[in-house]
Amino acid sequence: MLGATRTTRRVHPSGRHAFTLVELLVVIGIIALLIGILMPALGAARRQANTVKCSSALRQIGNAFQLYSMDYKGVWPVAVHAAGTADPEYPINVERRWYDLIAKYITGKRGADEMTTYTDIAAIREKSILWGCPEWSRSQGEFAYNPQFDTWRPGYAMSYYTRAYFRNAPINSTKALRDDYAYITNVAPPASRGRYLKQTKWADKQSSEVGYIIDSMTHIVNIPGAFAYNYSSIQPDKWQPGPPGSDTSLYTYNGLGFYVDGSRHAKPGQRRDDRVRTMNMLFVDGHVQPVSVREAWEAITGKRAPAP
Repeated sequence: MLGATRTTRRVHPSGRHAFTLVELLVVIGIIALLIGILMPALGAARRQANTVKCSSALRQIGNAFQLYSMDYKGVWPVAVHAAGTADPEYPINVERRWYDLIAKYITGKRGADEMTTYTDIAAIREKSILWGCPEWSRSQGEFAYNPQFDTWRPGYAMSYYTRAYFRNAPINSTKALRDDYAYITNVAPPASRGRYLKQTKWADKQSSEVGYIIDSMTHIVNIPGAFAYNYSSIQPDKWQPGPPGSDTSLYTYNGLGFYVDGSRHAKPGQRRDDRVRTMNMLFVDGHVQPVSVREAWEAITGKRAPAP
């Protein structure tokens, strides 16, 4: 054994070797590929979840309208009751909007605790379905929404036109503005317009087809073509607010803007397609469903929009 040679064996303490740069780059590439595949699916899942949440909020708003109707002999709130005007049956000396009038049925606070001034809104909105759509806040910056008015605009809007307003002629007449118009104001003509209308008036015998609350950039729904019953009178791309300077007003487009948030739940690439169902609408019978811009206009007016 004296002549035998010894061989030394080099052993790594850990028994492993480090990753090479190439291996690290391959792993990073695989992770990036997986993220690229999963992100669209995650985005779609988030949009679907938010759509469901907003739909639920709208249904609860519909329930609040029903509770209001039970307290006020079958009458529904108006979209706006302007300050300084007094309905003979429902006198209000300060401006109220539809969500002011139903707030007590949503918050559970009645009497002296109900919403009485705009300063109350900040506290109520923190836990209120009136501001319950998570996609609403994302819309503000994208379409140049003015945050100054966010206190007054919850992300849902009420139409103040009934079906009868669009069906009975002559429209914009003293009779139409008195009998079929849920926006009380003293703007002439006539000297006073609008009234609180019965729920049956809103239903118009087709309650499942009549929409009245919708995802929106403002608190009320303007109807382009109201005087001509013509959807085609809407200027291209003018069914929601656009960039500053694009018109005299962010919301009116010289009277041809449709005050709806038509891309609230849209997929990328569908934000300007008025045929895709990308917003939610509450109907008079209480159900909520996704609608396109065209379907929303038809649900309010009862008229068919011309083919695109």
